[in-house]
Amino acid sequence: MVDFNTDATVSSPAANLVKILLLQARANALEALEFLNKKESSGVQFEQAMIKARLGTWFLEHQAY
Repeated sequence: MVDFNTDATVSSPAANLVKILLLQARANALEALEFLNKKESSGVQFEQAMIKARLGTWFLEHQAY
């Protein structure tokens, strides 16, 4: 996760920070997919709102980039 309270973020190019945020959103979406697969394979009902939200956020970040 990007720590915006450090001096390193001030001197970093904005494009690098955006790339890190995109990778973080990707990791969150993959984590949600893994959780969904784990629940489905164990036969537990799982509400798909979290996965839809994370994939939607990832899409919006890609679109903005």
